[in-house]
This record gives sequence, structure tokens and C-alpha cells, in this order.
Amino acid sequence: MASILSLPQEPPTAEYLAYDKRPTLIAAVTAMMVLATTSVVLRFWLKQHRKVGLELDDWLIGASMLPMCGLIACAYIAMILDGVGKDFTTNIIEDEQRPRRTLQVSGQVH
Repeated sequence: MASILSLPQEPPTAEYLAYDKRPTLIAAVTAMMVLATTSVVLRFWLKQHRKVGLELDDWLIGASMLPMCGLIACAYIAMILDGVGKDFTTNIIEDEQRPRRTLQVSGQVH
């Protein structure tokens, strides 16, 4: 029985191994982080500029920025350390245990 983490029968080409979507993913995550942060900062600034008091929804959206930063940090770590954005086979070739560690962290493999 073949393992889920086994390599293909034929060796992959250099082009296949070089395929990496991490720069695109990092750009997308960064752009969304900047957009979200800018929106919240502008919201607070406009409320202060118009001399309108901050209400519960303002404080909640401000507080939601903390978990968002944690989520973004996890996304960066996954892309940089766990090979998210690269092909599964490439990750196995670079570090045979990387996919297993990633699945263990996510609780999918014991």
C-alpha cells in the first residue's frame, strides 16, 4: 500500500519544482491586511474629525484587528516555514517530514 506522502514514480522537471505561488499569496495577504487596517484607522479618524462619539461597533471592529494580526502571522509562517504555496511533491522533496508536520499541527494526522 502506497503512502500518502510518497513521491511520484517519475522525477519532476525543474520547472515543476520551481513553481511557487508564495510571492502571490504574500502579496494578497499583505494587501488585504493594509486595506483592513486602513479602513479601521480611517473609520476612527472620521469619527473623531466629525466629533461623533465611538460606539460599541467601533470598539468591536478595533478589537477584531488583534485576531486578524494573529491570523495573518499564521499565514506568513505557513507560507515561509511549511511550504504553503508550493506543490506537495516539491515540499516532500525539500523536506520529507514537512507535510506530516503540517498535518499534525492542524490535527489531521496523529
